[in-house]
Amino acid sequence: MRKYALILLIIMLAGTVFLEAATTGKLAVRVRDNAGRPLEFVNIVVMQGNQRITGGQTNAKGTAIIINIPPGLYTVKFSLIGYDTVVYNDVRIIVDQTTNLAPTMNKSGFEMKAVTVTATEDKVDKNRVGSARNIEMSIVTDAAVSDVADIVALQAGVTNVGGELHIRGGRSNEINYTIDGMSVTDPVDGGATLQVDTDAIKDMKVMTGGFPAEYGNAQSGVINIVTKDGDPFFSGKVEYNTDHLIGDGRNTDVVKLAIGGPVLPFASQEMKEKFTFYLNGAGEWLDGRLKDYYISDPNGDYTLNGRSLIDADYPIYNPYTGRDKILGIDIGNRNYNSYNINLKTKYAFKPGQVATFAVRGDRSLNYPYSNNWRYALQHYAEDEIIQRQYIGTYDYVINDKMNIKVKASYYQKDSYEGPKGIDRDSYIFMTVDPNNIPSDYIQRVALGDYGYSTIDADRDGIYDYGFLPYDYWKFRLESVEEPRSIPGYLPPGYIYSAFIDDTTKILSGRADFEWQINETHMAKTGLEIIKHNINKNQLEDYLNIDEKRRVAYLNSIFDIRKYNIDNFVDADGNMLLDDEYLPEGIYA
Repeated sequence: MRKYALILLIIMLAGTVFLEAATTGKLAVRVRDNAGRPLEFVNIVVMQGNQRITGGQTNAKGTAIIINIPPGLYTVKFSLIGYDTVVYNDVRIIVDQTTNLAPTMNKSGFEMKAVTVTATEDKVDKNRVGSARNIEMSIVTDAAVSDVADIVALQAGVTNVGGELHIRGGRSNEINYTIDGMSVTDPVDGGATLQVDTDAIKDMKVMTGGFPAEYGNAQSGVINIVTKDGDPFFSGKVEYNTDHLIGDGRNTDVVKLAIGGPVLPFASQEMKEKFTFYLNGAGEWLDGRLKDYYISDPNGDYTLNGRSLIDADYPIYNPYTGRDKILGIDIGNRNYNSYNINLKTKYAFKPGQVATFAVRGDRSLNYPYSNNWRYALQHYAEDEIIQRQYIGTYDYVINDKMNIKVKASYYQKDSYEGPKGIDRDSYIFMTVDPNNIPSDYIQRVALGDYGYSTIDADRDGIYDYGFLPYDYWKFRLESVEEPRSIPGYLPPGYIYSAFIDDTTKILSGRADFEWQINETHMAKTGLEIIKHNINKNQLEDYLNIDEKRRVAYLNSIFDIRKYNIDNFVDADGNMLLDDEYLPEGIYA
């Protein structure tokens, strides 16, 4: 077996190696009798409820290492004929860490007794090489947090600045996010990641410095998330939060649904334990603390002694008009909207051989507020981000010292930003039918009329249809003849002058191999191949650009049609060989 393991190790090192986030932990035990002598052949069983997860047996030194254990709370049972059985309850396995147990087994007479011990965590983690915090999701419900960002912001060295996480002074795009061991970080912009509801998180680790060699693509922090698996029995929850009990507050409503259990509910108990699923989803709708400022009345606001200071007549703008309500609750989109869904299935072929498949995604749609745009929100910015991930994994424990993990993932992020109510392709339109060119077209061109127009033909920044020109945006004080421009605010109908329509796709596959060589050495290696497909489609100050003339000018220099400038395809990789060495052994 060592020969095959060595061959596998060499093959994987010959490729490109880029390990990222671990998704399992391990258990190290040292068993002694009441005289302090090591006990050999002690059977170790790791249980979760009534289900056996994995196990092992002690060697001549009374020690054993059990690898590839998913994070969570377990019951560990030690048994040997002629000795009392010892049971540890609430043994916590942490991602990428080793949990140590040192039971003492007493010789028994004719009547065997079970000794139950409640596990306690080590005060010092000998394997830790940097700053990290393992978050117990069972106690997160007691904190005033609603998403992953809120949880991370509670950790030492992390601050939340304007909705962006900064770890130890680093920027938000310097953080690497992983879900179930695969990256969901935007390779260009960084930072923004696929949202997973807290109900779907089984284990979470926040690393703020001193990352091990297996963590890449991170400068200031690593956030590693492992999602929940289903149980052999059905369970679920329905949650609804609102701020409508007293007043409207921020007009917030949150709905969460979760259900997990066997995929085949009428199958045998064995099949129920083998084939499980977990499904959850969440939606949040709110108008925000500035919701009242979205309603604008220029003439009413600029009134002195009952007289409007603005000569022009501007109508009241109320984006909330026409909203449908049920039981007093708004139905449909509000100023800020977010949705996420997660489905994960697991099939255990046998203990130590497990396959999973997960589909998850999220969508956010926002209509933000800016004080400068107080009276011009009709065509201010709107933004939408849609993310999705498909991931399949296969874990195989070769023996009690070796395991291999194979994973494949597809991640896509679509980002859109632009003026509300204006389509990307409609701001320029033809005024001349190219199939029926008028006889005076040449004369028109000589006068500057090229046969096209825009939604802002006079180029004052205001939508020409339904709004007054910029020159009308003035106020007049009594006894002052000359009107003055209204300072600090843009006029109604002003157009947000940026378009963003980006798509990022990441296709990745990886294989990881772990080998607990002995008590002091554990070798890790792996192979990962990543393909990035990045499409950037952005316009700035588009109302002042004639796209056709720009392209014609560029073609006079070099023909851009010979090049593909819309897409960028890249591959990524690195190399790693890791050997964990503890001079005094893993049990010291």
